[in-house]
Amino acid sequence: MKRLAVALAVSCAACGAQDAGSPPGDAGPGADAGPSCRATITFDPDAAEVYASATAPIRARIVVLDAAGVLTYDWSVAHNSQAVPYTMEAADNSQIGFLAPTTGAYDVSVQIGGSSQCTFEMETLNVLDPNGVNGYYRLRAVPSSAAPPQESVVLVHGGTPTYQRDIALDPGLPAAGTVRNGASGPGIAAYVKFAPVSAPLAYTETFSSSSGAYSVRLLGQTHDVIVIPQSTTLAPKKLAWTPQTTNLVVGAGTLVSGTVRDPAGTGITGAKVQLYADGVPSTVGTSAAGGAFSLRADFPAQAQITVKVTPPNASGLPRLEAIGSFDLGQAMQINYAAALQRCDVGG
Repeated sequence: MKRLAVALAVSCAACGAQDAGSPPGDAGPGADAGPSCRATITFDPDAAEVYASATAPIRARIVVLDAAGVLTYDWSVAHNSQAVPYTMEAADNSQIGFLAPTTGAYDVSVQIGGSSQCTFEMETLNVLDPNGVNGYYRLRAVPSSAAPPQESVVLVHGGTPTYQRDIALDPGLPAAGTVRNGASGPGIAAYVKFAPVSAPLAYTETFSSSSGAYSVRLLGQTHDVIVIPQSTTLAPKKLAWTPQTTNLVVGAGTLVSGTVRDPAGTGITGAKVQLYADGVPSTVGTSAAGGAFSLRADFPAQAQITVKVTPPNASGLPRLEAIGSFDLGQAMQINYAAALQRCDVGG
């Protein structure tokens, strides 16, 4: 378990890893119980709201259900690998009380005797700073291929140096399909980015093969997909993906043409022009002699479009960026202002 300001134990249903905090041979807290026996440790105050105090005791109680025979209980409480004293508060030793004057993780465990199924139970209690400032944070996990990237919002309690929280990752679903040039066209090579609608920054990236095939693991929810074909004769496109999607279809889009001119009205050779709408790029157009360029774009009607121009270094001109609504069916005229002044900063 790695510990920073927040210590996280991340598990994945597809991984099957054993809990490192369990005794040797034990499958983890609560996992030793057979089908007819269940053991649970409860706390008073409730485990979600326990604050450090040198006077107010914390009570832990073991509840064992459906276990035959007379049971015995041997408790242990530890904080920072040091034993914490406790007192017995029940005649059958099923409840203890202890003080937690400092913040952090307290490991409370109990060995259960008299049962062949319920033999051990452990819980980690996070004791909080009563004067700490709490805050919500977005946690983004990028696991191995066993699960897709995903996000969750967690409450972090300030003033607690080692705060343990278990986070179960969704193993996701295997998603395989084909990127195609046209609904019934051939598969194509492309860059593909899948972003969950609920957490767009927890995206998954991949490349389709020359036959268009791709295979990834995704969360079982709607994703926005950006497809950027390797071929510049096809336009990048934003699509929707659901678990039922098998084909991602792109096409030639709209052929956009125009001219880039310097402050004197002369066409600029070698300027790179690219358009963006809702995070989706066009292909890159490079201006020829006279400043003419062309590119391909596939944007929704009435989209707000960002135009970015990168002139050649030798021109001494700055980059340009403008946002607005453009009729891509009309030639674009990109002109540097006549009043723009060049200066030599080469020293």
